Amino acid sequence: MVAPWLKYPDIPAGSIGWRMNGGQDYLARFEEWFARLSSDDKERYVRANCPPQMWRVSSAFENPPWPKPSVFHRLLLVKTDTLLLALLALLALLALLATVTVTLIAIG
Repeated sequence: MVAPWLKYPDIPAGSIGWRMNGGQDYLARFEEWFARLSSDDKERYVRANCPPQMWRVSSAFENPPWPKPSVFHRLLLVKTDTLLLALLALLALLALLATVTVTLIAIG
């Protein structure tokens, strides 16, 4: 069976799309199918269909077929957007500071 993240790549992990319409039905069928696999088959399947990082920290699965990441790893993934925004703000501030410095040197 095709992994949910491959079948519906436009529905992000944890999205409401997995709790309604086609996503919900597919995820339920996938979980039932996956639960019937042997431990070895589950391991092979996950290796062959590696889930994206956000699927590994998502609560879309009640019993995810991969080891849960550490708390640090989950915080790092969740905070990535925040860190990126902070970095962009810092770069903008540095650009402004450089502009003011050049202007002051030119005046003085």
